[in-house]
Amino acid sequence: MDSDSKFSVQYTHSIHRTPIIEKYSIDDNMNIVLDEVVFESYGVGVSSDLEPGQTFTEENGKFIIGNMNRRFPFFDQRIAQMVGTHILKVNNREISLADLSPPGSWLRFQAAKETAWQRVERRLSKWEIIINPNR
Repeated sequence: MDSDSKFSVQYTHSIHRTPIIEKYSIDDNMNIVLDEVVFESYGVGVSSDLEPGQTFTEENGKFIIGNMNRRFPFFDQRIAQMVGTHILKVNNREISLADLSPPGSWLRFQAAKETAWQRVERRLSKWEIIINPNR
């Protein structure tokens, strides 16, 4: 899988105020796949049990649940309003989700194939955040 089909979302947990990194990829059917979650402490909303096939490691003081293989046609993300900010990391770029939509609002993440014309238009526009594994 090439790097164009991978991205992550980093945010600060609203209760225990520590960073969470969710790492995703796009599969051949254009599903978003949650591959891995990295966190520093357990708390409300943080997985504490492993499902079959998942892995758990500790690295540099961080806990990593890997091989999650959770597939979604899309997912919605609420933009941080009170604690920290959500950061989208894709293609070696970091984009604050608050720059795309106001804090407190929702963004929908969904993979889509891109035509050649859409690719040209995107490169001419201000934002280049489409995740396209079929370049």
